[in-house]
Amino acid sequence: MRLRERLVQSLDYLAGFLTSPGWDQRAAVQVAAARLKQGPVSPWVFGFYALLVQRASKGELDAARFEFEGLLDATMAGPPPAFVPVGDPVLTPAHWTVARVLFDTDSQRPFLPVSPSDPDTVASVSEIASALTLLDRASPAFAAEVKLLLRTILLGVPAGPTKLEQFNGASTFFLWGATILNAAIRRGVIGMIDLLVHESSHLLLFGLVGGNALSTNDPQARYTSPLRHDPRPIDGIFHAAFVSTRVTIALVALRDCGLVAPDDLEDLAYYIARNRGAAERGMDLLTRELQPTPAGSEVFDALTAYWQGADTVPARPALSTAKLGAILLLAVTAAENGIEPTPVRIAAIRSGGDGIRMADLDYDSLGWMEFCISVELQTGAELTPDLLGQFDTLADAAAWIAARAKA
Repeated sequence: MRLRERLVQSLDYLAGFLTSPGWDQRAAVQVAAARLKQGPVSPWVFGFYALLVQRASKGELDAARFEFEGLLDATMAGPPPAFVPVGDPVLTPAHWTVARVLFDTDSQRPFLPVSPSDPDTVASVSEIASALTLLDRASPAFAAEVKLLLRTILLGVPAGPTKLEQFNGASTFFLWGATILNAAIRRGVIGMIDLLVHESSHLLLFGLVGGNALSTNDPQARYTSPLRHDPRPIDGIFHAAFVSTRVTIALVALRDCGLVAPDDLEDLAYYIARNRGAAERGMDLLTRELQPTPAGSEVFDALTAYWQGADTVPARPALSTAKLGAILLLAVTAAENGIEPTPVRIAAIRSGGDGIRMADLDYDSLGWMEFCISVELQTGAELTPDLLGQFDTLADAAAWIAARAKA
C-alpha cells in the first residue's frame, strides 16, 4: 500500500511535467489513481514507472510519455497470470522489453533468459504448486505473504550453456511483485520452498525501505557474500542476511509442523543449515561493518533480535553418504566447467570419493576455486584450495566437509 501511495503522488506530478499541447494524461491519471488505491496491481505498473522516470530524467520526454501510457494501460488491465513463460504473448512486446531492461543490468553478465520447453514449464508450475501447498499447511500466514509478494512468476531458461548465463532466480525492486525462475531446474518441494521464500524476501525488503538504501557505507566497497562467490556491496550482504533469516524461519515452521514427507527430511535439514549458516555469516559481517540508515537500522535490529532468541534450530544431522556424494559431484562438475565426469567416476564420487586421488583430478587454480565455492554454497563449510592440498583423496575432503557443514 505504501508503495502505491507514493506512486500516485509521483504520477500526479509527472503527468503535469510531461503535459504538452498534444499530450495530456492528467484526467487518466485520476482514474488510474483510484485503481491504485483499491489494491495490488500488475508488477509492470512499477516497471513502466521505472523506465518513465529514467527517460524523463534524461530529457527524453517523448519516450517518457510512451512509458507513461504503458503504465496507465498496465494499471487498468489488471494483473497478469500467476505463471508466464518468457516471451509468452499473454504479455505485450512492451511488457517484455520492460522486463528485459530491468533484469539485464549487469554489463559483465548478460541476463537474457529464453522461453522454457512445455515440459519444463509444466514441471515447474507443478513443483511451485506443491511447494505452496505444503508451506500453506505449515504456516498459512507465511504462504499468503509469499503469494502476495510473488504475484507473477516468470519462467525462463538460460540462453546458453556458459556459466555466466546460468541462474536460479532473480527479482528486482523495479518490477515489484514479479520474479523470474529457471524452469529447467528440478529442485524438489523443499528446494522450491527455499527459492520462493528467498525471492519473495528480496521483494519484501525492497518494499520495506521503498527501494532506498539500507546503509550509508561506501557503495563502492565490496565484502565477502554469504550467498554468492563474487564480492558484494554492504546492501547486498544485508539482503543476503535478511533473505537467509526468513528462509530459515519458514523452514523451521516446516520442520515443526510434522507434515514433511520422510524422504524430504534430509533436504529440509540441509536447507535449514545452509540458510542459518549464511544468515549468521551475514549478520556477523553486518555487526562489524554496517553503517545503517534509519530504515536499515530498524530491519537490522529486528534481525538481531530474532537470532538472539533463535536457539531452537537444531544442529544439522550427520550427512548421509548419498547427500555427501551429491555435494562432491556438484563441486567436481563446477571445477570441470559444468561438464559431468565419466559414469565410472560419478559412481566413485557418489560412494564417497574413496580411491580418487586429489592429484589425479589435476585442476588448475580456477578449477579448485570453483570446487571450494560450490562446497561452501552447498554446506557453508569454508574450504580453501590450500587446505585441499593437504588431502590425499577425495574421501579425505569428504570427511572434512561432513565434519564442518554448518549447523
